[in-house]
Amino acid sequence: MLQETKTDATSKDHFAVRGSSQFYSAYKLRRNIHDYGLMVSLKKSIAYLAMPIFYRHTWYITRNDLADLASPKRPERLFTFRVLQYNEPQVIDQIQVWEEWLKGKINLGDNQICTVATSNDGLIGFVLYALTEYDLPNTTVKIMLEKKEAWGIHIAVRKPYRRMGLATELRRTAYSDLRDRGFRFFYDHVPSDNLASLNLCNKTGSSVSGILRFSHAGNHNKLVYRKTTRVNPGKEVLSGQLHILSSIGRECLVLNSSEL
Repeated sequence: MLQETKTDATSKDHFAVRGSSQFYSAYKLRRNIHDYGLMVSLKKSIAYLAMPIFYRHTWYITRNDLADLASPKRPERLFTFRVLQYNEPQVIDQIQVWEEWLKGKINLGDNQICTVATSNDGLIGFVLYALTEYDLPNTTVKIMLEKKEAWGIHIAVRKPYRRMGLATELRRTAYSDLRDRGFRFFYDHVPSDNLASLNLCNKTGSSVSGILRFSHAGNHNKLVYRKTTRVNPGKEVLSGQLHILSSIGRECLVLNSSEL
């Protein structure tokens, strides 16, 4: 069920809607230019700066039934896949430098697991996922998971190692590990304009279960979620009840995975 709860007013969420523009750094701009080019980076910069006033985004919610999972096939390269341990601060620090927005958000153990890929160059990719709850970035939405369910937080591969199937194998390795631990479902949120990520989910056995839209204008937040039975971008077939919830200021909108 969708719920409203209060969040801690002292929260230091760097990607929360409130005050997000002050955390947009020159480092982030340089990195976006490196990854996406100048024009896309400028659009991202403007969007970040406007967040405290107006923000709107749409995600596809995907789900993978781990009971139907096939064993991962390793690419014929010198890659090693393993679960990162909480007592490996150097690797955790490396991830937080690599993905600046994750600084202070990695909490391995009961609530998070991180699968990493390494080579002779060291860390070359990782996938981080939550096991109990997850705060959707740039929103006031909190996802509450049922027992033995996981939610994808972030996946990243170093640029020299992209287009080698590494992201696919990271996903499959993470799925296999979760299944061995008795988990049943893996959920993820994919930006509606990120077809590469949607293709990655499809390639690794996930299917779209719904569409989530969040908007923030002034001091008002709105969450809209509806299940879908099939997705072709722009030609979704919607089904089920339409859920709409709104809040003011820092009130948190809680979405239980049972609704997805």
